[in-house]
Order: sequence, then structure tokens, then C-alpha cells
Amino acid sequence: MTGLFIPSVHWVHRVSWLTLLILLPFQKLQGETNRPGEVQFSNGESAEGTLSLSPGSELKIYVGSTLKTLPLDRVREVLLEPVKETMDQKWRFEEAGRTQKKYWGQPYPVRELRATITLVDGTVFHGHLFTTVLYLAGPEQTTKIVLRAKDKGQEGQTFNDLVYPTRLAFTDQTQPVAGKLSVTFLHTNATELVALTPGALLRVAASRTPGANEFHLAGLQTDTPFMAYKTDASLQVVWSSCTDTGLTARMSQALGDARDFFDSKQLLGIQRAGDNVYTLLMLARLAHTTLEQDASQPWRLEIWRWKDNGDRLMVAGRGYFYRGITRKSEGPPRVELIPDIKVEGSLP
Repeated sequence: MTGLFIPSVHWVHRVSWLTLLILLPFQKLQGETNRPGEVQFSNGESAEGTLSLSPGSELKIYVGSTLKTLPLDRVREVLLEPVKETMDQKWRFEEAGRTQKKYWGQPYPVRELRATITLVDGTVFHGHLFTTVLYLAGPEQTTKIVLRAKDKGQEGQTFNDLVYPTRLAFTDQTQPVAGKLSVTFLHTNATELVALTPGALLRVAASRTPGANEFHLAGLQTDTPFMAYKTDASLQVVWSSCTDTGLTARMSQALGDARDFFDSKQLLGIQRAGDNVYTLLMLARLAHTTLEQDASQPWRLEIWRWKDNGDRLMVAGRGYFYRGITRKSEGPPRVELIPDIKVEGSLP
């Protein structure tokens, strides 16, 4: 037969080596974009591992009407903050030319997110992300991370079901994020200080000045974070609760209906900010756990963010100050609320 090419074994080996030589530089280039990092999520969880873009993907952000492409090795941090959350429903106009709508199906959550990207050199971009897929390779599994400017749930879901990454931070950058809030907190009995940001409820741990009772918070997007600190005797939270008895009653009902691993939810305080409602909660697991040691009962001091649409309160995000595990006979630590503390420093 003519025109039919049958490669010899020697030729196949040459092709294999040639292919390998071509792929090696590409794989090395791809490997250089793999960076150690940490991801925080809107449900209060976090994970660490190696972050990398999916093959062929790029990190892009719309700044106004300009689309900017940013190499991953130049990025220090990505923050995502909710700017609009609505419960939508399928609809159509009942008749052409008329504004009356006909709705059907169950409502579903829609969330719009604003991104803040900080580069290694301190440059900051604010805008809306082009949908980007990354992978977080951890010690046990690889997790797909999707960054979006707009996220839509399925019918019947709530904002609590629509979990999204709130922060990606690359841990190979040891310098604090530039151009953010840095505060000083003074308290003679404090041993640790933690802040949660409004909205995304990002958790930021403070650093302590050696030999002094000063704590510094860096990397915040706000000068009014929620703050809590530890003392030898208790957990102290800076908190001023609202006095709306109607909202308190509704929230107590909503907490009773919420299903969670923690079967004890102690409502410590409520704050309202527009259609957002924040609750300070001491969560504890009272039922049996799989832990075999004496200390077997987990607890968490958390803030939950709720959306209030008038007839329903829905969890939209959560973040924790502190967590631990105690014996059944001990229970979680004592929590005290203080109205204010002295904070020095401001946004530059």
C-alpha cells in the first residue's frame, strides 16, 4: 500500500522525547504560578494549600469599563464583598405591552460581589471579576474555587446555600497588605485580639507588639470592624445591641428553625445595618460527637449575617472570632459585652 505511514518503534520514541522536551518548559512555567495560599469562605470555614489557575485561565477584573489582566504571581490578595443580594423569581409579562407580571417557581438567591485585588507592589484594583476558576490543592484533596462577580442559586435555596470565597491570600508574601487599616488596641488584660469585617465577615487576627499591651490590625477594608479579645477569665466582645424587641423575637424564631451542627445557639446580641442583621452567637455542641478524648464538645463564638426581607430572616454569611473544644461538664467559655474600646489609627 502506498501513502500509509507506519511509524517504527525508534521513530515513536523520538516523538515521545520531542513531546516531552516541548512540554517541560510549559509545565515549568505552569508550576511557577502555583503558590501557597489560604482561602476564607462565606460560611466561616477556611482552607490552606497550593493555589493555581486552571489551564488557560487568567485573572481578569473590570475596573470601570476597563478589563485588566493580572498575572497570578503579581497578586497578593483577592477580597470579595457582597454589594447586592436579592431573592428573585422567574416571571414574564402577562400580556404584550403591559407591565403586569406573572411569577412562577420558587424564589432563588442572587448575589453581586465587588472585588478588591491587591498586588505585590501595593497597587489596588476595585471592580468586578471576570469569572475565574482556581484550584486549591490541600493535603487530602483538591478543591475547585470559582470567583464570580455575580452568583445565582437554584430554586428553593437561600443565601446560606450560596457559599462563596471571601478572601484569597497568598502566604508566600510575608509583608502586610499595604494601604489598609491599621489600628492599635490597648487593654491591660487582653491576650489575643480578632476582628471580623462587616459584610463578608473576614477574620483578621491582630499582631501584638512584644513587651506591650498593643495589638495591631492590618489588611482591613473598614475602620469599623467587629472586635473580640481574650482575657484570662473570659471572651470580651465590643458590641452595642439594638433594643428592637420585635426583631429579637423574630430572630429567636429564626435561630430555632436553623439547622446546624451546633445544637445550642445562645443569642448574645443583635445589630441592624440596613437590610443586614448581625447576630452574636455562642454556638456549642451538646449532643454526642465522634471525638473520643475527654474534651469532645466543640464550641464557636460567631457572628451571623442575615438578610431581612420583611417576612423572613435568612442567613447570608458567618464568621468566627474564637473556637475550641471542652469537656461536657465544662461548657463554652464565658462571654462579656463591652460598649466600646479605645482604637487609634484610621484608613490612609
